[in-house]
Amino acid sequence: MEYVNNNDITVDLLVINKKSAVSNLNYSQICYVLKYFKYREVISTDIESNRHNIAKIKEFAKSIPSLGSEPVSLIGGEYRSLIFWFIAGQYKKRKLFILDDGTATLRLNRRTRSFKHFIRDKIYNLLGCVDNFVEPINFISVYPIADKISLNDSVVTHQYNYFRHLTNSFSNEENTIYIIGVPLLEAGVITGDDIALTLSLIADLESKYKNDCKNLVYIPHRRERKDKIDIIGRKVNVKYLEYPFELLPLVSGNNVKHIAGFYSSLFDNMVSIYAEQLVVDSYYVPSAVVTPDWIDFVKNVYNNYEKYDSQTFKLNNL
Repeated sequence: MEYVNNNDITVDLLVINKKSAVSNLNYSQICYVLKYFKYREVISTDIESNRHNIAKIKEFAKSIPSLGSEPVSLIGGEYRSLIFWFIAGQYKKRKLFILDDGTATLRLNRRTRSFKHFIRDKIYNLLGCVDNFVEPINFISVYPIADKISLNDSVVTHQYNYFRHLTNSFSNEENTIYIIGVPLLEAGVITGDDIALTLSLIADLESKYKNDCKNLVYIPHRRERKDKIDIIGRKVNVKYLEYPFELLPLVSGNNVKHIAGFYSSLFDNMVSIYAEQLVVDSYYVPSAVVTPDWIDFVKNVYNNYEKYDSQTFKLNNL
């Protein structure tokens, strides 16, 4: 949306992977965004993008209309999507752009790869998939990833100029704190009780802003389980969105002024849009409950947050 509108581009072909195995909300949220930019044709599929579905992915990629030797720009929304890289393999004269894949962007490593991954990538390449490790990529990101990409890549900082222009005339929603949900247990980030952890976060916000008459609204992540949301709903208002949270100002006509939660890629996006006009209360996930495989990732997320102005981007302990 931001890239094509800033550059006055009409997307010739939009390929959507519904990924309903991850969440049934994926497709509806993507479709909601379509009204905000111009496109000519949409093709959708619903294939879990992993090695077990290589045959299906390859067959689907071959069904995508070919432009022969004509140069083409390909914009991918997920760096690790096998579907995108098989589709890219259909075009010989290609220029590749990759958008942020949430906080997963911080896990990029385009400087080294293991022998196991080298062999895997070469096998995929023989089947028609682009070897994305050696392919030059233009990244558009809100994250400081210059030291994570290869010397053949480039990175452009995502400024959200188009989006910011749209919000200039909106009124401000001063009295609501939106608590952004995160699937800590569902994604395997922590062990133990994420419900108690989330309720502790809510209690701290209530205590901190008890004199400010703040209305707390919980925005569930599409992967959070129902029993958790039901319990949280007994404490604060819960609001399910049919669209990505970043679009809430466009839908409501009100600028968001305060968000909170453990971590989320939308923290970075919203700060890029609103800068010092936005207050963020981010809470550290206690290190004692983080699973070993996720320790480095969680550390990188909070290290990234430390670059922001501490007056408006507040890092809190529970």
